[in-house]
Amino acid sequence: KPVLGGAAAALTVKILHRHHFKSALKRMSCVAAVSARRGALFAFVKGAPEALAAMFVDAPADYERTYRRFACEGKRVLALGHRELPRAVSTPAAARPRGRADG
Repeated sequence: KPVLGGAAAALTVKILHRHHFKSALKRMSCVAAVSARRGALFAFVKGAPEALAAMFVDAPADYERTYRRFACEGKRVLALGHRELPRAVSTPAAARPRGRADG
């Protein structure tokens, strides 16, 4: 299901906390409120496909084969992921430590 819905004209995304890229983790992430989902909080992450693979609940069946093929062709490959945070998470709690927000 799409994260942001279909109402692009009325969409606003407010970044509440940003975890900058960390080479040891091979990823960066942010927590954001998305207006199209009534201010729901999401964790968004991007990074090395092999670093994110274990985080994904529903990755495509050919995920590993595909990113490895592109890497073998000399292409730069990034993976993207998201998850909705529980409604019980308050805005200040969105700034919690990186492993709990995006892991």
